[in-house]
Order: sequence, then C-alpha cells, then structure tokens
Amino acid sequence: MGKLLASMDHIEALIEKLRSGDDKAKQAAAEALGAIGVKAVPALIASFREAELESLYEFEDAFEKIGRVAVPFLVRALESSDRNTRLVATIVLSEFEGAAAPAVPAFLAGLANADAETRALCAQGLGRIGPKARRALPSLLKAADDQEADVRSNAVFALSRIGLSNDQGKAIFAKAIVDLGGNVRGQAILCAAELVTELAAVLPQLIALLDDVSLEAWRQSMVFELIAQIGPKAKEAIPKLLSLMQDKAQQSRVRFHAAGALWKIDSSSGPIIETLVELLPSNPEGVSNVLYEIGPAAARAVPALVKLLNEDDDYDTKWAVVCTLGAIGRAAEPAIPALIQALGHASGRVASCAAKALQEIGNAAISPLIEALRDPNPAAREYAADALALMGPQAGVAVPALEQGLEDRARRVRFWCAVAIGSIAKSPKAIPTLLEALVKSEDASLAARVWETLDKVVEHRENGGWKLSLLRAMRTLPLPQTTKQKLTFRTCAKLAREYV
Repeated sequence: MGKLLASMDHIEALIEKLRSGDDKAKQAAAEALGAIGVKAVPALIASFREAELESLYEFEDAFEKIGRVAVPFLVRALESSDRNTRLVATIVLSEFEGAAAPAVPAFLAGLANADAETRALCAQGLGRIGPKARRALPSLLKAADDQEADVRSNAVFALSRIGLSNDQGKAIFAKAIVDLGGNVRGQAILCAAELVTELAAVLPQLIALLDDVSLEAWRQSMVFELIAQIGPKAKEAIPKLLSLMQDKAQQSRVRFHAAGALWKIDSSSGPIIETLVELLPSNPEGVSNVLYEIGPAAARAVPALVKLLNEDDDYDTKWAVVCTLGAIGRAAEPAIPALIQALGHASGRVASCAAKALQEIGNAAISPLIEALRDPNPAAREYAADALALMGPQAGVAVPALEQGLEDRARRVRFWCAVAIGSIAKSPKAIPTLLEALVKSEDASLAARVWETLDKVVEHRENGGWKLSLLRAMRTLPLPQTTKQKLTFRTCAKLAREYV
C-alpha cells in the first residue's frame, strides 16, 4: 500500500511539473508520465478540472506517449459533470485522430450541446477522427449553419476531413466563403482542396475572391495556389491573372503569385518570366520560390538571380536564390562562379544548397569545384568535396585532387574528400577516414553518409582486398583498443548482414 501511495505521489508531482513554467521540466514530466503509462491516466484526467484550455500541449504530449490505451478513459471523461474536464478530454482525444473513433457518439451528443465551445470542440474532434466519423455527416452539415462562427468554422474543417461528394462540397464552400463570421471563410479556403473533389467546380468563386480587398494576404496567396492547382482547366482565370500580374499598382506579392498561377495554367499566356525578373529585387524570396517551381524554363532569370546572389547579404535570400539556381539546372551555368563563392558562406544551409546546385549544373562545374578544393576557406573546400561526391562517377577527373584532400588539415574536409572518393571511384583509400568519422562523430546524418559511402566501396567487387583494407584501417586508427574492438565488431556485423 505504501509503495502504491508513493507512486501516486510521484504521479501527482509529475502532473504539477506539467503546469510549471519550465519547458524542460514540463517535457521531462510528460516523458516520465508516458513511461508510467495507463496507471497515470486517472490522475491526469482528475487534473483536467484546473487545466488551462489555451495551453494543453504538455497534457497532449503525455497522453501521446501513454498511447491509445488512454482512449477509453478519456471517452468516459466526456461524461463528467465538470465542464472543464469534458472540454479538456475533447481536446486531448482529438490528438488521437482515427484512434479516437470510440468517442464519436459522445462528440455527436456534444454537437447538440447548448454550450457553443463544446459544440465547436466536438466538431473539431470529429474532423480529426476523419472518415471513421462518417456517421456524423448529417449533424456536421447542420453545424455548418450554427449561429456561432467557431462552430461553423470547425464544421467546415470536419466536413473536409471526413469527405463529401463534389456537389455537397461545392455547396458548403460557396456558403462558407461569403461567411464573414470568425474564421469561417479562412477555413473554407484552407480546406478547399479537400472539401471540393474537383476544384474546377468552384473556379468562378475563386476568381471572385481575387477581387476581395478585405482578404488577408495569406488567404489571398492560398486562392492563387488553388487556382494554380486546377492547372490548364483554369483558363477562365487567365484574363484576371494577367491583369493582376501586369498591374504595377498591385503589391509585388500579388503580381508574382499571379505569375506563378499563370505559368501552371498556360505558360505562354504572357510575359511571365520577364515580370518575375522585374519583381525579383522587391521580393527576392517570394519570386525565387515561384522561379524554383518553374525550374529549367526560368533560365532567362539566371543573370538577375546571380546579381542578387552577389549583392544581397541576407541569408534567407541567398538560400532561396541558390536553391532556385539548382532547380534551373544546367541552364544556370553562368551562375557557377557565384555558386562557388557561396560554398564558403557562413550559413551551412546556403553552402549546402550551393553544392547541390552545382551538382545539378553538372559537368561544367567540375573544374571550378576542383579549383575550390584549394580555397583558403575550409568550409569552401568541404562543400566543394560534397558537391563532387553528389556528382558521383562523372566527376572522376577530380579524384587526384580529392586524394590530396585526405591529408587536409581540417577534419571535415578530409571526411568529405573521403566521401567523394568513395562515391566517385569506389576506392578503399577512403575507408580509414570514413571509419575515423564513424567513431568520432555523433551526427546521425553523417554516420548515415559514412555507411552509404562504405556501401559503394564494398559493393565494387573489382576492389579486391577491400575487406583487408577495412581491417587494416581499423587497426591503425589512433583510438583506444576497446573502441577499436567495438568498431570492428559493429562493422563486421553490418558487413556480414549486408554483403556476405
């Protein structure tokens, strides 16, 4: 009995930590409650009376870790006489999505409750359950006309998740986008692609929304995306989109979204690339994203993108531009010098994307990348080797320079040169450096890259003696004997499973 009481005291203490202001303590408490499991559920539910509806993340996290065994307890909590307990149980159950299907009858009863917050949360819960709540469709269709905007908005969400016929979805969408209460219209725009199985059926309504000056920026952007998603069937929208794209009085955001939609409907419908180039300095990230979607056909934008890459110091802008140049691919060859320079950028995200862009450009980038292996900046040397590794066998001419890189004073440069040699030439010369990295690095993604490269070296059966090279390399690593033994065991076990 004493042990049980102590255990319950421990659970109560953990629940108190969930309410603390310390994020680390809350996360640790959620983990601990999850480890305790179903035994912690009654106490957690009892604490719902005092919980804040606006900040339930830690409770949701704890129940997620406990798992679906908690669902029956939460369903029973929906019958509590305490309003707060019922509302919190509804919110937490919603996080279980389809596994919360046993709660459908209670959620249906909640849709008829006199309390508007209960109706709204039950509608949301049914939506999170999804198709398993299909019997709730009649009640949700009725809830879409509720007097409270939050209920109508959540009903629209639920109907989109459960699924309607095209005609039903079209009717709900048409009604919701003229509903100015709360977030109903925003929800309809957000859920349109799921609400209406054929978006072309609501194209006239979408075109009309483009003239709505009261529409928030993000919602208007989504309308453009929905029209673009319809594709060539949206030709009816071309005159409006063309007008918006060419109207210099419009915000640049409106113009480049119009250009992006036009491209997906009919790429020959106007001066799309020229307009995007014109707009690039005013909104570099947004326009770059549109050009990224266009891909190789955006080759005419390369000079403007290079200019921006050379002159704009903003990290996010540079990242967007190098990604776009990569998407353009071989036609972005004039950008090679600027991309080589970007290999040494202080942001690893920019440098990594520059390496990938140079890979996409292909053979023309190989000689500049070999030259970059001698760059004074070790980051530039590292990412140059990474780019050559991504190119694989086509970069065979780079192997001598990469072999020299195995002696580089920077450990990461040595590692990426080994990865490149393994990827390009499948040479056992890469093995010692790869194994050193496997032992010394705690980065899971780098470890995965090591094994991927070893796979390529081992796979190449013409490299007779690779097993001997592997064992010899492990023996010569400057590591404690116990570490070598563990490494030998792990490596041989993996090779035995995969290659023998």
